[in-house]
Amino acid sequence: PLDNAVAVAVDAFLGSIARACDDAPLRLLGYLYVLEGSLLGGMILRRHLAEAYGLEGEAGIAYYCGYGNRLMQHWTAFRDRMNDAVVDPGGQQVVLDAARKVQAANPDILGPCAEFFGVDVDARLNEPNAWKDLVYSEY
Repeated sequence: PLDNAVAVAVDAFLGSIARACDDAPLRLLGYLYVLEGSLLGGMILRRHLAEAYGLEGEAGIAYYCGYGNRLMQHWTAFRDRMNDAVVDPGGQQVVLDAARKVQAANPDILGPCAEFFGVDVDARLNEPNAWKDLVYSEY
């Protein structure tokens, strides 16, 4: 069973997704950006776990193998589709603000990953140089 604090955090997260869907569907791309991006962290975590426990292939670490060896291909396709769907700066700001909110509002879910990797995700989401290449300034 899930730890109660984690269960409460997951329930709150799912509720925020439902509200975003009703309020401003474009915000859902911010949620997807954070969730899809967390798979990149899983790839790094998978390597550390495999090395620490002498694991090979996906045995014992399948959970961290989202999309398998196609992860970067999938991430690139997701990022490109997101950029194609949101071309105006106002829409891009909505997505970025949603990603920031997801990160800030879910420390019980996302915090341990950031801590493990020593990454200040909040700082990255607020540093234009960290995300400026995620959107096209013009076509």
